[in-house]
Amino acid sequence: MKYTPLPFDTRIAVRVRYGAAVGLEGKPIPLTERYFVGGINTMRGFVFGRAGPVTAAHTLLGADKELIFNTDFIFTISPEAKLNGVIFFDYGKGFGDNESFSFKLRPAAGLEGRWISPFGPLRAAYGINLDPNPGERKGVFEFTIGSLF
Repeated sequence: MKYTPLPFDTRIAVRVRYGAAVGLEGKPIPLTERYFVGGINTMRGFVFGRAGPVTAAHTLLGADKELIFNTDFIFTISPEAKLNGVIFFDYGKGFGDNESFSFKLRPAAGLEGRWISPFGPLRAAYGINLDPNPGERKGVFEFTIGSLF
């Protein structure tokens, strides 16, 4: 992740992730080793794994490739409380086994709060899926404890 400080105690953070998995000796990739793109740690605004391949019945398949761009504008709400706000734009996708890699990705944007609490880091984010497919949620609220990323 690259942070760039800006005036008024604000900053821009940019993160790019690319991954590709290949089964050993021609074997299929185990489900536990696949990429599940969607959720607070990958693509905010999507339910876990839903920015990647799913069946017609909305069952998660997991991806063998992923490409994710996260851009955060971070601003301080309270320096004493270690509380920050974030305006974000996420652009990414998980690609299925027979799907060619491309830059036709899924967009999401939203707001997030980050607090370094006495119990550890807390994050709460509301993301909006800017181009939902039929049956997908248009917005997702998520909460996590223990890791900022």
